Amino acid sequence: MIILVGQSTKQVQPPIDEIRESNPQIQVKFIAADLASLKSARNAAQTIPEEQEITKIDVLINNAGVMACPFQTTEDRLEFQLAISDISS
Repeated sequence: MIILVGQSTKQVQPPIDEIRESNPQIQVKFIAADLASLKSARNAAQTIPEEQEITKIDVLINNAGVMACPFQTTEDRLEFQLAISDISS
């Protein structure tokens, strides 16, 4: 099983479709999370162990980030670019 985390199904659907096209036997699980929100990231992290079909994680790849965006802060009042890379680490 491959678990994909992203903000919306719309963003993650293309990779899901590619995975299923390359090997229809691979199960793909989508978990929604806004990495600019500590609350959303925590909720996603708590969801994973609650899923019955997820029995273990063999490999974890953290790949989230933004670059050269205008200054803004998250709902947690963290600088946006730094918050995204810290949450995904």
